[in-house]
Amino acid sequence: INKLCGGSRHTVCTPGSCSGELCPHDNGTACGSHCVGTLPKAGGAFHIAGQVAEQLRGFNSQLQQTRQMIRAAEEAASKVQSDAQRLETQVSTSRLQMEEDVQRTRLLIQQVRGFLTDPDTDAATIQEVSEAVLALWLPTDSATVLRKMKEIQAIAARLPNVDLVLSQTKQDIARARRLQA
Repeated sequence: INKLCGGSRHTVCTPGSCSGELCPHDNGTACGSHCVGTLPKAGGAFHIAGQVAEQLRGFNSQLQQTRQMIRAAEEAASKVQSDAQRLETQVSTSRLQMEEDVQRTRLLIQQVRGFLTDPDTDAATIQEVSEAVLALWLPTDSATVLRKMKEIQAIAARLPNVDLVLSQTKQDIARARRLQA
């Protein structure tokens, strides 16, 4: 039980015909000097099993961290998507409102022009309408209108490309899942 050697012996072993590990030596042992007993072998196997168990715990911890990172990436992607959709909605709403404002302004100008050029309109009414029009705050020149349009375009340009961000995030999540598997 204290000695364990590999191999098998099927033929008679004498010191002259067999020099293997299982042949008897001058000191009476059946094993060579580098053979180890079953207790040390079992102890070594137990130690290696403990190391493997510790490595598996480490791998499990890494796996949990990877899962948390994937979850965080998915949540971040969802937040980016909802933020981008919200901004896109705001820009779209602002654009529609601006277009409606432009249409209303054009209509008002046409109505005022028609009113002022109508020969049946009296001078007092023209004066009253003129004062009301002058009291309105409208951009006074095309440069102001262009500046406002450029401001809106700059805001729209700063919006992230939602499709690109989502595509990159999906690729990162897929890569992380492949590594996790």
